[in-house]
Amino acid sequence: MELREFAEQALFATSLEEKLRAPDSITDERPGTPLITPVAPARPKNLSFKPHAAGKSEFPGLHQLEKKSERGKLLHFFGNHELLATELMALVLLKFPDAPAAFRQGVFRTLKDEQEHTRLYI
Repeated sequence: MELREFAEQALFATSLEEKLRAPDSITDERPGTPLITPVAPARPKNLSFKPHAAGKSEFPGLHQLEKKSERGKLLHFFGNHELLATELMALVLLKFPDAPAAFRQGVFRTLKDEQEHTRLYI
């Protein structure tokens, strides 16, 4: 799979299965042109971003973690953090196609690591 195609999949897929699918082998022979930053990454409907004015969700405090529902919220926060990191690494690859090959390979490895971390939460 071409690195650009992989990054586009991670950024624009609308299912977690697609976003987190990693290729067995990767080439970076056709990096393409720089991508204009989208408003937001594509996401499954149940994981879409809240409207900006909707306010922040409450992060469970340490004393609340005895409740199963609060532990679930905490895991959701962590999973979202890892998914967003995956999407940001994909965006870097798409915005900077002319970056040095070693840098792009490093970002690719980081993206694959973030995919693996995200899988732990789903």
